[in-house]
Amino acid sequence: MNARGTFDAARRKLTFEELGSSYFASELKGFLALTFPEGFAGSPRLEADALLPGPLSPEEVLAGWPITLAREARMWVVDNLKSGVLTNLSYVADIPMGAIKPLVPLRDEDMRFTFDASDATVIYLPDMPPITGLEATATVLGNSFTVSAERGYVSGVRLTEAKLDMPRFTPAGATATFNTTLMGDIETILSALEEAGLVVFEEGVTYTPEDFDGMASFDLKVTWPLVAEPSLDDVKVMGEGAFARGSIDDVLPGIDASDAGGRVILTPEMLTVRGDGLAASAPAKFVWRQNLRGEMKADLAVTADLDTLTADMIGLPLRQFFRGEIKADIYARDLTPGSPMEISGDLTNASVSIPELGLSKPRGVSGLVQTTVAIPEPKSKDGTAGLVSLKQLKLSAPTFNIEGSGVFTQEGGVVRLELPRFFIEDRADLSLRLVTENQNLDLELTGEHADASALIDKMFGLSGDGGPLPGRSDLDVALNRVSLKNGVTLNDVTAQGQHDGKGFEQFILTAQIGEQGVLSATLDAPPTEELGFIEVESTDFGILMNGFFGIDSVTGGAGSIKGTTIEDGGFRGRFEVGELVVQDAPILAKILSFTSLDGAVAALNGEGIRFTKLEGDVWTKDGQIGLGDAKLVGSSLGVSATGVVDLDQNTIDVRGSIAPAYAVNSLLGSLPGIGRLFVSREGEGIVAFSYSITGDLDAPIVTVNTLSALTPGILRRIFEPVTRTEEETRRFLDEAIAEAQKQGDLDKAP
Repeated sequence: MNARGTFDAARRKLTFEELGSSYFASELKGFLALTFPEGFAGSPRLEADALLPGPLSPEEVLAGWPITLAREARMWVVDNLKSGVLTNLSYVADIPMGAIKPLVPLRDEDMRFTFDASDATVIYLPDMPPITGLEATATVLGNSFTVSAERGYVSGVRLTEAKLDMPRFTPAGATATFNTTLMGDIETILSALEEAGLVVFEEGVTYTPEDFDGMASFDLKVTWPLVAEPSLDDVKVMGEGAFARGSIDDVLPGIDASDAGGRVILTPEMLTVRGDGLAASAPAKFVWRQNLRGEMKADLAVTADLDTLTADMIGLPLRQFFRGEIKADIYARDLTPGSPMEISGDLTNASVSIPELGLSKPRGVSGLVQTTVAIPEPKSKDGTAGLVSLKQLKLSAPTFNIEGSGVFTQEGGVVRLELPRFFIEDRADLSLRLVTENQNLDLELTGEHADASALIDKMFGLSGDGGPLPGRSDLDVALNRVSLKNGVTLNDVTAQGQHDGKGFEQFILTAQIGEQGVLSATLDAPPTEELGFIEVESTDFGILMNGFFGIDSVTGGAGSIKGTTIEDGGFRGRFEVGELVVQDAPILAKILSFTSLDGAVAALNGEGIRFTKLEGDVWTKDGQIGLGDAKLVGSSLGVSATGVVDLDQNTIDVRGSIAPAYAVNSLLGSLPGIGRLFVSREGEGIVAFSYSITGDLDAPIVTVNTLSALTPGILRRIFEPVTRTEEETRRFLDEAIAEAQKQGDLDKAP
């Protein structure tokens, strides 16, 4: 037999009609009639007829079906529908005879109870924030329960299109599902998920909701088992949504992402935020992931087009090395302040220039940079506050490969730099270690090869008030080969020195020069002494002149340079070199061509002219090299020179005389008393031509006064090419005559 329950809206009375059986009525004792008073929608109380003992509270408003019918659904509604206005109640039952049994559920088609709820408050899971302001329709069937909502709020977030589905109450263990779309700003949505216990944020370890801004739409799905007390571990949360016109704080250390948009993806194991925006005006894509199971941990991956401004803002000291854009991938395994970030960058659209190392790469040529960077914590207790650490550094391009690690100040100053692999094509193949401690720099170079040609230009081109090294430095070098200019190399080079920033205080160098030659250099200039001592000795000064000054016309010549340092930097001393050969010397050939000494020109351009001695005074300061009373003498030719070569300005001003058949020509110069009248300067003779070399070093002007050839030495200077003013010329002649007279008096002295 069947029974049907109906609700009479006019009398607000719920009754059951018997269809041929009194058994069904007895099963429904205490439920055959419920009377809803007038104005029930707003009433806080519910009255029933005599068959239902006592008045009903608002929480019991849905207790209108028997305990034995859909017991679990009835209890869930009673426990979780906390308030609201219920309308449009409808109850229909068509229950077969004998269907009502203890612990046996009804079929869904046996009973249908529906109602509309407005401004309702519903708890869908224990210990989670309730849904408020709910506008919904609920349907209770024989063994299931569903709620479909148009709108509502949870933790201040508006939800739409929500649906709660409990597909089966008996037997227990079916999966309940709550689906909804959350609308609002992303900060509020993430806060709501945190309040619901679905995600956990920890400041200083992960991002927090306050780090996000922007409007978002998020589709949320929550599932849990229909048991008496489900655990939080049994609750599964999934969802995905989008946000736009927002921002993210510290998408890179110290840099916020603006104009950001993207997606939020929630799984039971992880919360992921993917998006793109502008990081310090540079386009950037980012992926933030936070574990929701096990250890609280978050990571961050950013792809950005870094320029020097962006790099400066995140603490990377790149400005002095790079120009242009670096397409960088940045990955932080841990977002705790001070934790390292893995960085790899494509250098194709950037130029690289480190002139001090001879390293360069133009824009458009492929290149790669990789490193792990630790950005400093503002208040570190281990002495690393304000320092940037680079580990597993690799900088590579077709012409260079550098690997190592380093610690820098945020302004780019080196604290420690260790590069076991330092290769620059044709420039360096070595290991480098540089450490700054107590304002002192220790530099170690070891390995196969280094090119010192740029250092040579810097050594002679810098003014005396500075030097190539910043502050006090200790130098230790051990290299198999060092390249100088014009392909000249030194082998087995060792060097140690101390540099004060302006120049070396001490320096010792030894090397093999040529096949079996030896080079040694010593400098001792203690800061407590006014003058320092410098000595350079070599078995082949021709090779040194080629390697240091690019003069390849001299071969051979063992000798030395000895002298002292001078005030405010620089050097003054004397050089003495033994037998050497001069060959293919364009400037000397040009001077000889003016003198019609064709034999000497032929010899110079052939097997060379042999000289027995080269000596003179030399000084260096402020990028200038000065010669004084220098002479180059041999049996066939003698040359004197004095003047200045300015390497900073790339100019030359050297003057002197050239004497043919020097061995015979200079005999009168040795006569007592009158010798200085015929031979004014050593290296000259009775027959000597005055010359000058002036102008640009790359294309100097050579002038020879042939009228001075037969002029006695004391008067020959009159015929030297005149570039002085009248007053300077008069003073110069007076000094020359006085010098000759003085020398004559000395020669007459007993």
